[in-house]
Amino acid sequence: MKYYRKRYLTQTGKLREHELQEAEKYDGISLLFSTKPLSPEEVTRKYFEKDVVEKAFQSLKGVVKIRPVRKWIAERVRAHVFICFLAYLLIAIMNHKLRKKHQPFNAVEALEELETLYRIHMQNTKTKNTFTKTVAFTRNQEEILNAVDRRLLKCSD
Repeated sequence: MKYYRKRYLTQTGKLREHELQEAEKYDGISLLFSTKPLSPEEVTRKYFEKDVVEKAFQSLKGVVKIRPVRKWIAERVRAHVFICFLAYLLIAIMNHKLRKKHQPFNAVEALEELETLYRIHMQNTKTKNTFTKTVAFTRNQEEILNAVDRRLLKCSD
């Protein structure tokens, strides 16, 4: 912040209009370069592929509620990353199944929608037979459950 104050403000606090206008010429412009011999199209494609990975980790941090890794032993770090990968794989499978059934939800939205589901466990006291039923409150919840493999959800019957 100190750099910007010196660059765009005088010592008396007056705005340096010319400096600000010069800087605004480059607002919104990005420069991509590569140390590898790639075409401009390949560089651009690779750059945007990175966005997919970043969004995947953003999903994991939000949906799976991943906290910062505080592990230094190599085996534990690998185990943590593997668990993250499995969680993301389940999200990707759920996204695929929802798209396949033309659902308007992505996996994150579907999981949020399903948060209010609950299960009823009943047992016949005479026969000791048990019965479990997942109860959906809304039509959206029912559609999501019908679209995905119920075994992907903790609340599966």
